[in-house]
Amino acid sequence: MSESASWMHIGLHGHSVGTFTAESRGIRWKSALNTDDDDNVILSRFIPYKSVTGGQWTVFGRSGHLRIQTIKEDTENNISEFRFDGFPPTDFDNLRSTLSKLYTIDVQKLPIDSSGTSFGLTNISTNGHLMFRECILDEDEEEGEEFEPRDGDEMMSMNLSEVGQCVMQGNTRNEIELQFHESDTVEAGTDQLVSIRFYVPPDPDADATDKDSPTPAEIFQQRILTVANIKNTAGNEIVQFTEAQGTFLTPRGRYKITLYDSHLRMHGNRYDYKIKYDDISRLFLLPRPDDVHMAFVIALDKPIR
Repeated sequence: MSESASWMHIGLHGHSVGTFTAESRGIRWKSALNTDDDDNVILSRFIPYKSVTGGQWTVFGRSGHLRIQTIKEDTENNISEFRFDGFPPTDFDNLRSTLSKLYTIDVQKLPIDSSGTSFGLTNISTNGHLMFRECILDEDEEEGEEFEPRDGDEMMSMNLSEVGQCVMQGNTRNEIELQFHESDTVEAGTDQLVSIRFYVPPDPDADATDKDSPTPAEIFQQRILTVANIKNTAGNEIVQFTEAQGTFLTPRGRYKITLYDSHLRMHGNRYDYKIKYDDISRLFLLPRPDDVHMAFVIALDKPIR
């Protein structure tokens, strides 16, 4: 009889809680949600044993978190890392032993910095994850030399494929905001992270009067836009409207509008928005007060930010 082990009430990142089962054929997660057949909700995930390449374990509060690394091209939806939470912290040895026997991997403990530091060092990995690490400043032995920063423990990491928008905040050119897609596959009332801001200090040696050279924040923004594929839209383009035709009151400004099979995209000078047709609840065509022009109103279930 092949060995297997199961854990109940285990959450999968971006989804609800369910049952985590490790068996000889692979790792299976099944949602505890009861949904109709018409609901577009992922109820299960399966990771073939050949795709499992490693694991990392971290304890947050009273919950153990497990990251499973996989071979990207062989996994469902090209996901290179699956994240599970809700394991009892005391189950590490049992979990590590089970995964080692089934998939010949060694689950390592991953130290996480939780000191509350609000600054650190960023890095974008080859698999599209933005890593935010503790910044440790070592004083140089020679007098007058600057502090030399080095990487500390991980503070947080995120998959940039989950970023829906990356914009500059205000007119300082030093602060960017990452806005995330809201998941439809979590239980009602579950809190979701919708945005996070980074302040990127300007280059002290740069010319403050030079407005044409990009700031470190703008360079960082362009890297995120490229890796997150925000400006690239898959699908068949149906029709496109110019900026002259796309004058909006909310959000205010002119936007070029492109309609695709399942969504539309608004392209502005500073912002790009992607709106799924499923998120559109109503459409209104209303007369303006001058009785000449008409206002086209698009009502959304999920507001754009």
